[in-house]
Amino acid sequence: MRNKTKLLLRIGLLIIFFSFLAVYGYSKTKNLIIGAKISIKTIENGQTVTNPFLNLVGVTKNTAYLTLNDRKIFIDQAGNFQESLLLNEGYNIITIKAKDKFNKETQKDLKLVLRSPVYSSLY
Repeated sequence: MRNKTKLLLRIGLLIIFFSFLAVYGYSKTKNLIIGAKISIKTIENGQTVTNPFLNLVGVTKNTAYLTLNDRKIFIDQAGNFQESLLLNEGYNIITIKAKDKFNKETQKDLKLVLRSPVYSSLY
């Protein structure tokens, strides 16, 4: 009976140890598995705007390289970025691409409509 209790105790401790090891390993590597993320704070996809000057502000996670319409933009250590754009009249597509350090790429497209203030009052 005593040997059986010791065996069960050892098995239980091994299960707890390997479970802890698996959870710890996942928590340290989940950002590598997930890849880069992009979040835009100032504007939403599909929005109609009347000002051609757009100040795009957002945050990225796990990003090593970030581009806006295939032009490199810089991020701070917290992952924040800010860029100014001049929109064309009508339909505009803004493409933001983020790559992590393993070259895994994430892309976010913003589709915006610029209406001049004169025409927007008619709608």
